[in-house]
Amino acid sequence: MTLAWTPEGDLPQRADLRETVMLTFPQGRLQTVTGALRRAARRRQQPESNGRAGVDQVVWHLPQSQLPQRPPLGLMLTSADGENWIAVAVATAAGGSRWQVTARSVAVEGLLADRVHLLAAVVDKDAHGAQTAAWRIVEANVPARIQPLWAKEAQGEPPPQASRCRVILGRQRAWPLPLRVHQPHTGRTLRVLEITHEESLDQLVAMIVEPVS
Repeated sequence: MTLAWTPEGDLPQRADLRETVMLTFPQGRLQTVTGALRRAARRRQQPESNGRAGVDQVVWHLPQSQLPQRPPLGLMLTSADGENWIAVAVATAAGGSRWQVTARSVAVEGLLADRVHLLAAVVDKDAHGAQTAAWRIVEANVPARIQPLWAKEAQGEPPPQASRCRVILGRQRAWPLPLRVHQPHTGRTLRVLEITHEESLDQLVAMIVEPVS
């Protein structure tokens, strides 16, 4: 009797390495995927900025039978143990039956435990043809960490801009200004004053914001 066996096809099942993961797409759509495989991880500690950051990188294999469309960059994968991973590269694997998703999990002091919506100004016309400006969501449910700026300064009176915050985002792309950050769980909207792509925070974006008056 001949036994058909390949390490790639059979070992993950025998070792019970398959997981069920939750995917959060950049537009906010959720999807559960079963049979995901987590491959080799690499860990790197980042130098301290305004919040210590450490980066883990792992390769996920996701079945194309459940994901017929190519997963987008910025996709968030939530593993069975509750860790969040952000997709930074996507390729095909296993003869085209799986997506090979390289993802990073960035641990920031206080964690990226918040979720925010990013809003951009859109010019439209009303029923009379007059131009109107409205703020619309361009990215929903982005992992974030909001840190008060003045909390790290020396003891004494808070500076005049004490209401300003630093928002660390778990996705990196070229967002144009003007831009706003909305916290759906508090209803607070923040005006973005500055966007920086900090090397010390690897693939993260840092924004300086203040409340919209």
